[in-house]
Formats: sequence, structure tokens, C-alpha cells
Amino acid sequence: MNALEMERAQYLKNLMEELDQAGRGNKGCIIQRAAEHLCCSRNKLYQELAALGWNSGRKKRNDSGELALTRAETELLANLMRQSERESGKRLMTIRDATDIALANGQLSHDVSESTVLRAFRRFRLHPNQLNRMETTTSQRSLHPNHAWQFDVSICVLYYLRGGKGLRVMSADEFYKNKPKNLERIVNERVLRYLATDHYSGAFFLRYYVAPGENTETITRFLFEAFCERDTGELMYGVPRLLIWDAGSANIAHQTRHMLDMLEVRHIAHTPGRPWAKGQVESTHNLVERRFESRLAFTVISSAEELNQYAIQWSVGFQSLRAHTRHKSSRYGLWQTIRPEQLRLIQDIELVKSMMQQTKPAVRKVRSHELSISFAPKGYASLDYSLAHIPHIMAGDEVEVFANPYRSPAIRVISTDENGQKQTYEACPVERDAAGFNLMAPVIGEQHKSVRETQSDISRKRLDTAAWGTDNPREIKKIRKGQVPAFNGQINPMADIEQQSLPSFMPRRGTSVKVDALVMTEQKTSFIGALKRVKTALNPAEEEFTALKALLKQRYPDGATESELQVFIQRWRQNGDEHTQSAVK
Repeated sequence: MNALEMERAQYLKNLMEELDQAGRGNKGCIIQRAAEHLCCSRNKLYQELAALGWNSGRKKRNDSGELALTRAETELLANLMRQSERESGKRLMTIRDATDIALANGQLSHDVSESTVLRAFRRFRLHPNQLNRMETTTSQRSLHPNHAWQFDVSICVLYYLRGGKGLRVMSADEFYKNKPKNLERIVNERVLRYLATDHYSGAFFLRYYVAPGENTETITRFLFEAFCERDTGELMYGVPRLLIWDAGSANIAHQTRHMLDMLEVRHIAHTPGRPWAKGQVESTHNLVERRFESRLAFTVISSAEELNQYAIQWSVGFQSLRAHTRHKSSRYGLWQTIRPEQLRLIQDIELVKSMMQQTKPAVRKVRSHELSISFAPKGYASLDYSLAHIPHIMAGDEVEVFANPYRSPAIRVISTDENGQKQTYEACPVERDAAGFNLMAPVIGEQHKSVRETQSDISRKRLDTAAWGTDNPREIKKIRKGQVPAFNGQINPMADIEQQSLPSFMPRRGTSVKVDALVMTEQKTSFIGALKRVKTALNPAEEEFTALKALLKQRYPDGATESELQVFIQRWRQNGDEHTQSAVK
């Protein structure tokens, strides 16, 4: 403890003795004087004295710790502020306005101060800062290499130069958000980085393409190349069990989704606005940009093919030698632990390509009898298939059906689960015993462990449900677009204004302003512009046009106004033949 701290401590001890000896009504003046001397607030001084063991002796209020607002009232105030927020998260309504509106609508029993509302927000975990915190997440694990892949597309730091001049790095001073025209100029020459990562080992497959944006052909080409074994030295290959991608890629890539369904790859499009759902591929984009693309400023790249050669060379070296931060092994080293039953290889590439060109799957409606459908695979008569083993299936559901080319007459059924995600299942023809009972054994569906919800998560969903009847962000967005107000219009946002008595103001006298009228003049069109205007209006023949041009040149050599052209056109229509004959003579 230094000299200043010792001096302050001694001053506080003397102050405690003075306060103990002070009479009733004199302690406030002593505290005020000491606070000014120490340059601190009265509350701060009380805290320091309490830390030293001093007690003012004041009785604690009987209602200490109680709130003037109930939880229901606090939730309403928090909801008014929440539903007025913009999608960007900017807060618009103040606590005072929310309190006034709720009071005017009869939703509060009495008026309260802003500090009281803030205390209630903190007590019930309803403060806007608490509600708008990022949703609680949990880490997920994969079981083995190729169990789950993540896929994403991003923009490379290079763009293509027209005229065969190769690729160039986008400089920060030339391409940034405040210069959108520069970005628009190269939109069709941008280089896109396609990336797939293996969730278990962290291994990745990288390719570059010159294109204005994502498209089905490029996505399918990239993933198909990633699935096939290559002679480039890259180890990550084979067909994964699960593919996670964003909704944008999934929505445009029907052919890719068809290929994934054929190869029994379950594909999940994560919810927009939740990038952590495929955080591994997002962080790998950053890794590639920093560890590989940073080198491109020191060389000249002439084509996307050359860029991919450099990328393969760097990728093989990096993934073979560099240790991964999670498992401390190299990416390729851990990926090599994959077992034969986990490595699904495409044996007949041409067969898969032909399957990809097939039409969309057939649509069948599930019957209530045994939850079955009828389908005739190629080369077979119509057969019955029970879908009772699909956990979420119901009578009346529509499913997509296509033949299994590897196990005919078995079929594959695509159905939508309770979460809106498309799932693919296999179904075999119904086999019945002598009594007509179904002998097909049920296949238990996958189970998902739910994430523990915090109080903020529960409160946020409760508030959204109270305001919109649902806690689904997509549905709420649709309702808002449909011009439906929060709380179904039961809250009058102008009630506090309507119930106030507005003062009457006396009308004020003014001075009239005289404005001189401006003389408007017509804009004169040049001779060429006038000729085009007349030609469009009259549509003359070639011989007539020559006469028309000569007459217009004679009358208006320096151009004409719109009024003059209207008169010229009208007179030509009346005497056009005479003008033409005069010009011929």
C-alpha cells in the first residue's frame, strides 16, 4: 500500500468515527463533505465505508428487492421494444415510449420509471442485450473420415483479365464496398473458390473456377470430382454419408441434389444467418486465403487451370505436413485412418453420370393402408412398398420415388421430415405371410440430441410466439411481409398520443411572397435529332425521305423545337406528295 492509499484509509477510519458520533440529521452533511473531498459519489463512498465494516444503522426497507412490475408486464414491455427492432438489430423504441404505449393500452397497472423497467429486465433476463445475444450452440462430432463433409463457395482474391492477360489480385484500394462500380465491372470475371472439408480430419478439397456466381453445373462438377479418386496426390475422396451446405447452393442445385440422393448422401442446408452450422469450411476458407492466396501476389497466374495446379501443390504439402490444431496430427494423416467400410467408392462412374441425367423422381401419395405406396421399377410389375419404417411418414404425404439401380426392385424414397429437411430412405417390396401380415422389419430412424436452451432462448421464443403466434423466424418474416402487425393489431401504438389533451394554438399572421413568373422556353433539337423525330413520325419511303430531308434542311438548318416539328409533320401529311414531286423535278 502506497502513501496515498494509506492516507485515504486513515481518512475513512476517521470519517467512520465522526459518523458514529454525529447526531441525527447531521450524517448527510458529513457524507457530502467527504465525497467532495475524495472526488467520488456518495454511493461510492458508502460502498468503501461498508467494505471497512461501517454500518449506517438505517433500517432496511420492507419492500427491498421487490419489483413494481410483474413478469407478464415486463415481458410485454420487452416485446414492444423487440418487435420494433430492425432486422439489422438496431433498437428503435425507447423504454419510455414502450411504457407510455403499454400504459395507454391498459396493459400496465400504474406508471413506472425507466430505472424500474431496467431492473425488471435484468431480473427476468429480458433485457434487449440479453435477448439479442447469439443463440446457444454446441459442438458436434463426426465418427470417422467421410462421415460428414461441409461445402461452401467463396470469392478468391483474383479476378480474370480480359484479352487473355491472365489473373490479377484484387487490390484493397480498388475493390471495396465504397466502389461498387469497380466490383460490377469484374462480376463476370471473378474467380470463385469451391471448398469441401472432411469434418472428422479437417482435410479439404479445393478448386477454382472463373464464373459470375454459383451454378448447378459447377457445383455438380466439383462435388463429383471430390467424390472420385484422383491421381494428383490428394487423399480426400470417396462418397460421404452427410453433406452440409448453405441454402443458396442447395436451392439452385437440383441436379446436384439428385446426384446426392442417388449416391445416398444425406444433404442438409443450414438455416440462413447461422454460419456456425458449417464453421469448419468457413474457417478453412480463411486458412486458404491467408496461407495460399497470399502467395499469389508474388507470381503471375495466366489461367484457372494454372491456379488449380498451384492450389493442388500447396494443398498436398500443407495437409501432409502441417498439424491440425484440434487433433495435433496432419489432415491427411488422420484421414488415412478411414476403414474400408467407411470409404465408399464410385466403381462405375459412367453409371452414376447416366443416373444424374435421369428425370425427376416420380411422386406418390402414401395410402392409409399399411402406410404403403405402389411403384413399378423398370423391368418389374407394379409392387407395393411399405413406408412404415420412415419415422415421420403419415397417410396422405407425398413422397418422391426412384428405383435403386444397385438393388432393384428396391426403391429409394425422398420424404420431408418434421423439421422440413428432405431425407432419403430405402424401401423393399412388401412380403406377406400366409395370413397376409407384413413381414418387413422396421428400420429405426436416427435420433438427434437437442441443445440445452438457456433462459434467454426460452424467453425469446415465448415473446415471438406472443407477438406473432409462432417462434419460427422464417414464418415471422413472411407475416411481416404480409403487412400483419405484431400482436395481431391488439396494441394501439398511438394510444398514448390519442389520450392526451393537445393545447390550442393561435394562428399566426404572415406576409405574402410575390414570385415573378419565369418565362419558359422550349428546348431546340439539333437538325439530326429533328430529322430522326420526323422520320419516326412519318416513316417515309426512300424517295419521299429525300424530299423530306431537303425541305427540313431548308426550313430548319439549325434545328427546331417540338412545336415547330409538330407543325412540320402535320403540313407534310397534308401536302407530302406535292413536296415529293417538287423535289424530283
